[in-house]
Amino acid sequence: LSAWSDTDRGSACSRGWMPRIRIPAPTRTGRGQALLEGGAQRILEPSFTQWDGNWHLVLYSLPEKSRAARHTLRTQLTWLGLGRLAAGAWISPHNRAKELAGIFSDLKISGNVELFCGRYQGFKTARELVRICWDMDDLADHYRDFIARYEDEYRECCENHRQGRPLDPQFC
Repeated sequence: LSAWSDTDRGSACSRGWMPRIRIPAPTRTGRGQALLEGGAQRILEPSFTQWDGNWHLVLYSLPEKSRAARHTLRTQLTWLGLGRLAAGAWISPHNRAKELAGIFSDLKISGNVELFCGRYQGFKTARELVRICWDMDDLADHYRDFIARYEDEYRECCENHRQGRPLDPQFC
């Protein structure tokens, strides 16, 4: 049923091919709403063009009994764009302290986490460090797939915007 448009379902119902059923609209939890808002904020934030050279570092050590929290934390760190430098050590060129504080609080792990900000003093270039922490080839593949999937819709939205036509909410 989910693949049918409302018109298709209405037509099938009016012809007696299927019963009319009322499907309630999905509701969002507070956490779900926060996730959507955070995603929108990250997507719409200004491009990162000037870097001050500081790395933001997250260090954590969670006991085995906190395995679920550790998994959730790693998932959230990835979602925020941090890269894994080593076990329990993640970095980002972006300051995500505010978002991280909320995650640590939600997971009740603030006592097991440390945040640092500073300059890299090692022997690799920033580009080499990025290649260690992020799989850039995989990321590029994902971007290419995304563009291939949504390029036509993007161009249509741009054309609609250029001509002053509003975006159809169902198109979203």
